[in-house]
Amino acid sequence: YLSQYIGYRRLLISSIVATILLSIPIFWGLTYYKDFKHLLLLQLGIALLASIGQGTFVEIIGDLFPTKARSLGLSLCFILPASFVGGTIPLVCTHLIHQTGWVMLPGYYMVLSGLVALPAAFQLKASKR
Repeated sequence: YLSQYIGYRRLLISSIVATILLSIPIFWGLTYYKDFKHLLLLQLGIALLASIGQGTFVEIIGDLFPTKARSLGLSLCFILPASFVGGTIPLVCTHLIHQTGWVMLPGYYMVLSGLVALPAAFQLKASKR
């Protein structure tokens, strides 16, 4: 919805920058605070960061394909990588946390992912709408 007014390029770049800047403080808060109210607010922060980026990404992929091939293109470019890569990330992070004892690892992983995604987001053209 927001991308219709702001443009998906700006929204995606803002989401990636927010993820880079806020992931480590959010994960620090998850390890520091023990009460339900703070933990819920921090989880909502992570959900907001993820939903803005992922929702915008689906729209970007949808605009890459013509209408007749949109369903196939969307499934190949979004659903398959999300299930294979996204499905294994919690397993990998859990294993690395268990091996290293470093509970902040998922926050640093999100920062690294954002640093990889940011140059690609700057290469996007403005939305067609």
